[in-house]
Amino acid sequence: MTKILIFLSCVLALTMNLYSAQNINFQPENLDFEESSPGKLPSFWIVPEVMIKSGYNAIGVTTAPYEGDLCCRFTCMKKADSALAEGIVQQRISALSFRGKKLSISAAVKGFALNDTSSIHFFVYVRTMDTTFVFENLKDNPVSSGQWSRRDIVLDIPLNATDVSFGLNIYGLADAYIDNIEIKAIEPQNPIVDNTSLQLNKAAIANLFDFANLYGVIKYYSPALEGLSADWDGILLNGITEIENGAKPEKFVASLNSFFKPIAPALEIGFSTENYKYEKPVNALPDSAMVLLHSGAYSPFATSHFGTQHRNVYSPQKQREGSIMQIVNAKTARNKTIEFSAMMKVEPADVSCFAQLWLRVDREGGYVQSKRMTDPLKNSNGWIKQSIKVELGADVTTLRLGLVLVGEGNSYFDDVKVQVVETGEYLKIDNADFETNAFGKPAETWNFPPSVKSLGYQAEFTDKTASSGTNSLLLKTAEEIRIHFAQPGDIYTYTSKQGFNAKFPLCVYVDSTGTLPKANTKLNYTYRPFGSLISGEDRVGRLAVLTDMYAFIKNFGENLTEYQSIDSLYIAYANEFSNSMSEDKFENRLNDFLAVFKEPNNFMWRGWASSRYTLPFRLILSDDGKIFVTQTLDSTKIANGFEIVEVNGKKVAENLANKKSGFDLMKNSREAFAFRVGKQNSEVNITFRNLNGKEQKMLVKRDIRLSDLQETRPPIMYAFDSTTTYVDLAAYNDKELAKFTEGFKKTTNFIFDCRGTSGVTPHYLSNFTDKTLPALNWQFAYFAKPFNPAKDYNRLGSTVKGTKALEGKKLYFLVNEKTIGLASDFVSFAKEHNLGKLVGRTFKPSRPETVYYNLPGNYSMSFAPGEAFWDNGESAFAKEIQPDLPVKINKETVSNPLPYFNEVFTDIDKNQKIKTK
Repeated sequence: MTKILIFLSCVLALTMNLYSAQNINFQPENLDFEESSPGKLPSFWIVPEVMIKSGYNAIGVTTAPYEGDLCCRFTCMKKADSALAEGIVQQRISALSFRGKKLSISAAVKGFALNDTSSIHFFVYVRTMDTTFVFENLKDNPVSSGQWSRRDIVLDIPLNATDVSFGLNIYGLADAYIDNIEIKAIEPQNPIVDNTSLQLNKAAIANLFDFANLYGVIKYYSPALEGLSADWDGILLNGITEIENGAKPEKFVASLNSFFKPIAPALEIGFSTENYKYEKPVNALPDSAMVLLHSGAYSPFATSHFGTQHRNVYSPQKQREGSIMQIVNAKTARNKTIEFSAMMKVEPADVSCFAQLWLRVDREGGYVQSKRMTDPLKNSNGWIKQSIKVELGADVTTLRLGLVLVGEGNSYFDDVKVQVVETGEYLKIDNADFETNAFGKPAETWNFPPSVKSLGYQAEFTDKTASSGTNSLLLKTAEEIRIHFAQPGDIYTYTSKQGFNAKFPLCVYVDSTGTLPKANTKLNYTYRPFGSLISGEDRVGRLAVLTDMYAFIKNFGENLTEYQSIDSLYIAYANEFSNSMSEDKFENRLNDFLAVFKEPNNFMWRGWASSRYTLPFRLILSDDGKIFVTQTLDSTKIANGFEIVEVNGKKVAENLANKKSGFDLMKNSREAFAFRVGKQNSEVNITFRNLNGKEQKMLVKRDIRLSDLQETRPPIMYAFDSTTTYVDLAAYNDKELAKFTEGFKKTTNFIFDCRGTSGVTPHYLSNFTDKTLPALNWQFAYFAKPFNPAKDYNRLGSTVKGTKALEGKKLYFLVNEKTIGLASDFVSFAKEHNLGKLVGRTFKPSRPETVYYNLPGNYSMSFAPGEAFWDNGESAFAKEIQPDLPVKINKETVSNPLPYFNEVFTDIDKNQKIKTK
């Protein structure tokens, strides 16, 4: 068995490559498999396609789970002809929250190998940035019993870990089950937890403010590779502990250097007024220098438009070069050598820019040969002649001349010639000196392809400079849509009011092993041990989370023009968080701080390890500011329509009345509703007002899984009758809905439930129109320097082209405050183009793509960067959207088990009567 398991480990390491491109979950999800559907692959879990084809299969089952209603069954009963030696069912999660921590991952497992050469193992696999890995599968303790038992793997997660995979591994034929995965970070020895109150003095506040600002710009803009695997939690815990005692500036500066130089080796912090110099090291590679670029905001998890990456500023950032071309007849130059030349001048906007000549030789039979200048022109003070020589064969037909700009800047061309070297004659070129204003007509002169223009290149004749005559050709990149990268030599300076400066290069050179210079010191964990956990019940932990959130918002918040007091807000919260408080209050106050984004999908939560048990009812905020029970699993004691008056002795109305202005409903009601979720079997004293208006007190337990208490809705696709179909958009994407198009042709009325997030885009609505309709034009900020001084943006636009596949149908869209993300985009498009009726509650549109960010410890944050505009320039997020058929929330309506539908069916009946008449 030992040899088999060793072979198994090797195979596992190799087969990890088979699914390395699979999505990485931001955090652990569906660890108890309760979010699964029987008979289907559990949500958030993966079995590589190649393994499924080999006979391995994972499904959710209700057969004797370890806990709850479902577990996962993973089997291989029979091998396919091209079978792999092993199969894996796994979940793959980001390692960012766990870096530098000791992690325990355990699971309940059971099962049998079906022959002597097969085995079942619980495994954990940790991948790192340098392609090394940490792997454990408890090879001496395989799963071999039909009774549930637990397996626990404890690993140290490296600081350069990228992701963690865990699950079951079958080698051969087997029948296995897994349930109730638990993930815990283990405190180091002698942990420190301090929830005492400490009043921060003026010096401590000044130090904390400088530390927070330096932390942000170094984390997000220092391109040193050491930052990728830095222990940012350790920096915050130890840094805040050291500087909060209000040390004098000289000692404070020494502390800052000790914390930040290990991750930003070129950093200099001091009181010197001399100019900072970052010289190119002698061992630096040519044409290589790195910067950090954030699309939307900082996020190691790149999505289609958002994410953080290192870029080489010498490499062109556009998808292709800018070029202008002309086709020249070359038959008279057969079997001869030609020289293609032009006078050229370059004005680079950054180091990526150069100009060159490009020549394509077309031959009979479709054969092509191409040649470019081996030494392109990168900079010039004046006009310089550049040329290419090519020997032509006997079958040459035409030459395609290319004048090319690569990178960002201006390039000028004049006096283009193609000369036959042996005879001295010149081949005919139309408008070779650009003196004739016939630009852009391919048959007559030079051709500027639309595909080049769409990338941001511009071409024009100019009389501002010429090698000869009056005009020359200017080929340039559009200033307004390029990214203004930091360039070699660009330095960022942070100036403190305490009299010191902090400086570091925004662009660093590299050698064959990484960025230069390299760190020669390590972070000293003087106050908190390496691997210390961060808790909201610890005073320094609270300041660490607040500091990280402040640094993020200050660097990437685009709504800060209307919230100029973020610095003073940070100081006020730092003073508040220095006093003892509960975990729940801390979480609520962080969401208050995050509200500067003013987006319903910007939210902070306590992470995957937070309890997910709830009181046995749902809540809803009425139009007159009261909170009612709307769905209950305990109807003998609490009924729909009961009003909640008091929670643990505190009036609910006071919570709502005292909230800050500018909050939307989701945040406005958060603290009032927070009591609903907590630890399993924890208790809450609640005062109700029943349907007769009589008050009564009850002690209610949180004994229901939050996932088990979902809003009452019809099945995800449901036919109310032969003419009306309900579709819950949260359950589908465009591709999945497209499968039902033929069947939908028999339906007259569609009810699209848009109350929540969705994977369905406005393009699905093309089925219901015969027109081509403009969709939203999106704009996402690029951050290549601190505080986005250039305001660089990525701009995207699209149209929805009608297919008429389901034209003439009546559409209803159910909406409320939870209509966010793509569901918001979907509904906004329908409203803009009058494609149906909105039924429900007023809501404010929000960004469709949410990005996630790891705060220190077990805290997380979502944010939605970007802006969107309609064709008339109006912001898509400026105004709330009013429903066509409003739904009232009051004591009389909250008891309806399916609200919103009465309004729909009333309108359908009304239309039917009109049609009949």
